[in-house]
Amino acid sequence: MTAGGGGDGGPLMQQVLAAREFDSSLNFPLVMILGPFMAADQREEIRERARRLSNIIVRDFESQIESIMMRASAIVSMGGYNTFCEILSFDKRALLVPRCRPRREQLIRATRAAELGLVDVLDPLAAADPKVMAEALRRLPERPLPSSLQGRINLDGLETVCGAVGDYINDVTCPLPAYAAM
Repeated sequence: MTAGGGGDGGPLMQQVLAAREFDSSLNFPLVMILGPFMAADQREEIRERARRLSNIIVRDFESQIESIMMRASAIVSMGGYNTFCEILSFDKRALLVPRCRPRREQLIRATRAAELGLVDVLDPLAAADPKVMAEALRRLPERPLPSSLQGRINLDGLETVCGAVGDYINDVTCPLPAYAAM
């Protein structure tokens, strides 16, 4: 679980903890990465609640978050751009609870990804209900991987860009820009 920079990720962390407190059968291993910008009082409250539950590791920051994400069974996040790209590139099941204010970019991204079947999404208000969050967490291991939806979205961006650039460079009929011909 990651809250990106963490500046506004405290509520999501609290919601997942509330779901674990509500439903003790949700005892899966959980790594919570708070982010460098989370307020100190929120950090302490999350740490204290997590100490009372089993199977939870809380980290303030992780410089190699990619290695943790790679080994994760699933990822819970707000769905910021970087985390969303990592979810897709590591082919991970995901539950997104996007921020809706002050910007709607996470909500737009998460909603479209859910329409494509890539992720599960919870509205932040619904996620505040521990029963709803617990149900979403319980379903997460069963959701299909993004790669299982081939044809709905092309996840080969790097290969596509490299191919297009290679085609451009290898096309001898392609005129050079005037400044390059000098």
